[in-house]
Amino acid sequence: MIETPRLWLVSASASMISDLIAKRPLQVGNVPIHVPTEWADLWIDHPGALEYTLNGLQHDTSLHEQGWWAYLTIHAADQTLVGMGGFKGKPDATGTVEIGYSISSPYRQQGLATEVARGLSQFALDHADVKRVMAHTLAVDNYSNRLLKSIGFQYNGQSHDPDEGNVWQWIMDETNN
Repeated sequence: MIETPRLWLVSASASMISDLIAKRPLQVGNVPIHVPTEWADLWIDHPGALEYTLNGLQHDTSLHEQGWWAYLTIHAADQTLVGMGGFKGKPDATGTVEIGYSISSPYRQQGLATEVARGLSQFALDHADVKRVMAHTLAVDNYSNRLLKSIGFQYNGQSHDPDEGNVWQWIMDETNN
């Protein structure tokens, strides 16, 4: 688990993701986690994301064991699921990992996404085999790219994503951490 001032970032197991898909009660250890109905709004634009996450965990259990896949974002004080984030896999041959994150509507604009991005980035850079953390945002000035700049990411160019269109790439490495 990665802990930030207000959040628990819990490496999601296949059984946790299965519970979310089936709308069964969620627990972290012995702690019951409240899953608000609004949490589902995270996945409206990404149908099949939970199933994709589950498939990855079932295909390679080391993703969960080593912490290089999905993280459930739990608001510690409320013991409420407020988002999801994580890595797009293990570090590649260049020592790069990519992060992503999302916070449900009722919990936005409170700095929680900043805590998630900072927590994931620090977790990654604390590993000797990670040299840089990458993130992508839509290619417009928005909250996500301002957030990334505020925690030390630097703009690294534009590319085309087949699902999202034009995106901006952001990099944090050992020197600008």
